[in-house]
Amino acid sequence: MNRNLPSIEFRAKSSLTRVGCVDLTVTDCGDGDVEIEGTVDSYNDRVMAITVTRALPGVRRITDLMRH
Repeated sequence: MNRNLPSIEFRAKSSLTRVGCVDLTVTDCGDGDVEIEGTVDSYNDRVMAITVTRALPGVRRITDLMRH
């Protein structure tokens, strides 16, 4: 892993904020596993959050803890 990259949490929060998903928390659980937690307004926002997070380097698996 490139230690010069910002953390997964930082990169995910930045990316999610750009697409309007501001009430979410991303936790790096290690080994490429992340959890997304918080409230989304719609199913489409949930899908967007997962898609954006999955596209980040280093993310292998996502646990969806979002609610709406």
